[in-house]
Amino acid sequence: MVTLSRLLKTFGLLEVGKHTYSRQLKEKVMSYSNNIIQTLGVDNESTYGRKLGITVAVDTLGMCTISFGTSYSIRIPEDDVDALRDVLYEASRQLTYQRNEAQTFESASREAEEEMASEADGYDPEDDWAFAEGRPAHMRDEDWD
Repeated sequence: MVTLSRLLKTFGLLEVGKHTYSRQLKEKVMSYSNNIIQTLGVDNESTYGRKLGITVAVDTLGMCTISFGTSYSIRIPEDDVDALRDVLYEASRQLTYQRNEAQTFESASREAEEEMASEADGYDPEDDWAFAEGRPAHMRDEDWD
């Protein structure tokens, strides 16, 4: 004879009081967990000299918790985690571009400075005056005659 409890077990169901649940649903409901993925320290202007701890975790309810130190945290769903990741990636790209531009400008400025310094080393204004014929160029205008 087939009993109700045997039938429920056959289909992976569990009877609790007057309610019938699947075993998987019961495990999800009964076993909430929040799994920390990583904690990292980041430099922050407001915590000068100390790193701010940022902890990222996911829970069994499909949410991501991002904690900033011990004073603030946000709990966001997967699509917002993806949007935040995209924004942070774009910010990282722009910071990299700015750093590379600054390094290129600094390098070009140093090269120009070195080139001007090497040209100035061999320059003697007295030599120019000694080899000039007649009047200097600014005095060669007809008004000076």
